Amino acid sequence: MRKMLTSRIALHLYFWIAVFVFFSLAPMIERGQWSPNLNAVTLMLVLTIPPVYAHFFLFTTFFSSRRYILYAVFLVAVVVTHSFIVRSAFFMAMGHKVSLLGLGSTMIIFIAGTTALKLVRGDIRNRMQLQELKTKQLQTELHLLKSQINPHFLFNTLNNLFSMARRQNPNTADGIVHLSHLMRYMIYDCTAERIGLDKEVQQIHRIIELQKLRFAEGDPIQIDFQIDGDPTSVRIPPMILIPFVENAFKHGISIRAPSFIEIRLTVTGKQMEFSIRNSIHPAVTAKGNSQNGVGLQNVKRQLEILFPGTHELLVQREGDAFVVVLTIRSLQ
Repeated sequence: MRKMLTSRIALHLYFWIAVFVFFSLAPMIERGQWSPNLNAVTLMLVLTIPPVYAHFFLFTTFFSSRRYILYAVFLVAVVVTHSFIVRSAFFMAMGHKVSLLGLGSTMIIFIAGTTALKLVRGDIRNRMQLQELKTKQLQTELHLLKSQINPHFLFNTLNNLFSMARRQNPNTADGIVHLSHLMRYMIYDCTAERIGLDKEVQQIHRIIELQKLRFAEGDPIQIDFQIDGDPTSVRIPPMILIPFVENAFKHGISIRAPSFIEIRLTVTGKQMEFSIRNSIHPAVTAKGNSQNGVGLQNVKRQLEILFPGTHELLVQREGDAFVVVLTIRSLQ
C-alpha cells in the first residue's frame, strides 16, 4: 500500500490534483467568495497536460542524448500544434478569441515549471541513492575492519600465552581463563553497534591482568589504570579502545628495562577522553612502529566512519614516552 502511494504515477496524480485545486481556489482571491469555474479549470488541464508529457518524452529521447536541434524542432511543433488544436476545438467553439502566442506561452510556462520539478526530484533521488550506496559501502568497510581487528588481537594474545606455556609458567591456565572471557566478549558483545563503556572497561582490566601474567613480581614494570566519571552513562562501539591498550603493551613493555603504561579514562556528560602513555624501548620499536600497527590503523578508520567531525585522535611521541589521546564528543 505504501509503495502504491509513493509510486511515480501517484506522485504525478498528486501534482495535477494540486494544480486543479489551485486554479479552483484562485477566483476566491479575486472575488473573495467561493465560485469555482470548473469548466475553465478543466480546460486549463487539457491545455497543459498533453504538452507536458510530450515534452517529458522529448526531453528523455533527444535532450538527454544531446540531440538539441531535434529536441527544439519537436518541442516547437508540439507547442504550436497543441495550441492550434485547443484554440480551434475549445476556445473558438465557445466563442472566445485567444491568440496562439498566449496559448503557447502558457504551455511553455507549465513545461518549464514541470521540467524544473522533474529535474529537482531526479537530483534528490540521485543524491539519496548515492548516500545510500555510500552508507552501504561504509558499513561493509566497517565490518571488514572489525573482522581484521579481532583476529589481530587474538593472534597477539595467543602468542603471549604460547610464550608462557613454553616457559612452563604456572599462570598459563589463568591466562587462558582471561582469554576465554575476552573471546566471549568479542563473539557476543561485539556484534552490537553500541555497548556500555563499562563493558569495554571490564575487558581492559582483563587484558591488563592477562598481560601481567607474563611478568615476574620483581620486574620493573608499572601499570596504572584510572577512571574519572561514570562509564555506564555512555555507549561506544565495541573494541574501539582495546587495540590502543594492546598496542601499548606490545610496544611499550620490556622485561629487560624499566617500563610503564598509564591509562586514563575520563567521562564528562556525553564526552569521553581516553589516553594512554607508555614507555619507549629502542629494541622493541625497531621491530615495529607502534603508529603503524594493523590494529591501530583499523581503529583510526573506524573512528573516521563512526564519528566524523566529533572525535580527535592524537598519536605522538613525547620525550621518552609514546602518547595516544582519543576524545569523542556527543556519545549516546
